[in-house]
Amino acid sequence: MDKQIIEKSKIIGREISDKTNILFDFFREIDYFLQGRRSNLFIYGALTVVVFAPLVDYLILPRRLSLTFVATCLYLLFILVSLFAWAGKFRDENNKWSFKRFIERIQLSFKIIIAILNAIKQKDKNSQLFFIGVWIFMSGFIIKALQNISEIFRIPFQTFFSAKMGLLRTFESYTSFGFILIIIGIVIFVFLHFSKKLNLLEVFFNKEKPHVIQLSIQNGCVVNTKNKEQIKNIISSNPDSIFRATLNAISNWKPEVQDLEKDYEKHLSEHFIESLIISKNLTFDTQHRIETGKEKGIVDFCINESLFIELKRKVKSSELHRASGQVLKYQRILESSSTPLILLIVDSEYESIENKLTEFIKDYNNRHIQKILAVVVEPN
Repeated sequence: MDKQIIEKSKIIGREISDKTNILFDFFREIDYFLQGRRSNLFIYGALTVVVFAPLVDYLILPRRLSLTFVATCLYLLFILVSLFAWAGKFRDENNKWSFKRFIERIQLSFKIIIAILNAIKQKDKNSQLFFIGVWIFMSGFIIKALQNISEIFRIPFQTFFSAKMGLLRTFESYTSFGFILIIIGIVIFVFLHFSKKLNLLEVFFNKEKPHVIQLSIQNGCVVNTKNKEQIKNIISSNPDSIFRATLNAISNWKPEVQDLEKDYEKHLSEHFIESLIISKNLTFDTQHRIETGKEKGIVDFCINESLFIELKRKVKSSELHRASGQVLKYQRILESSSTPLILLIVDSEYESIENKLTEFIKDYNNRHIQKILAVVVEPN
């Protein structure tokens, strides 16, 4: 009897896990289309909830309609999608949840935040003041947006259920200082603008198109980081600053021999914090989930949402089909996202895999729009 109960509990647990994964995959699929726009949506959504929607309600719409209510619900949905998509990254390739992975991602996020703050410290005082102003200004709007969300859901509950909702009322009283932060942020912007240290129109209305890297592999599709001439030729034929910075960072990476692929990924993450975030003001994500339609996968690194890196350890000539299979798995995803890939092979002998690897990469690049570059990091 006990065995049957245990077996049924396991079955129910698996069903719950499968349904949970479906939910997280759904949110992740929505979040995938928001890549490159997430920050703007977060900022402009807060502005809409706090300023534009209430203004339209007051000036144009009759009282029975509420654009503020609709905007607040959509903004709340956007926040929930972002949170669920972020939480979904704590799963591995097999969709299994891992507390260790959770801790690693939190630690990496903390290191990245520290690196960004250190990078800002190195900038001039005007840039530092602008950064402080942006954070104060946006914090004020986000706080007021959260206050609006609280009010939107508290008032109906109080009206229909006679609930006191004291916790939400307390939250709203504490978040009422959001306007003070907004005013402080505006004062900082006005000061920088009229002191001719900052052009507000250029900063806030200069729209950038999504960054697409057109990878050129005319000077070789398989390179050895020990061959500085090869690296120099590849960099010279690719004017894109993100690609150049990434390849340059990889070429200067000198890892000690590790037993596991994950250890190399961790070591490279720490190297990227210094060489990309601090030095080049770029961002990167680890274990980045990518998908298009039914095709899904996890790529080891995503640089500025513009360049993928897949890392493989100890690849032998006879085992190249493993690395090749991983690349082919991402084929449709790479094509749909217009994102090139660097296949980074570590702890492998360049000469032993060069010919077969070159043959595979050339064949792939001849048949597909988005290119792949293989980079081999030999052991020290």
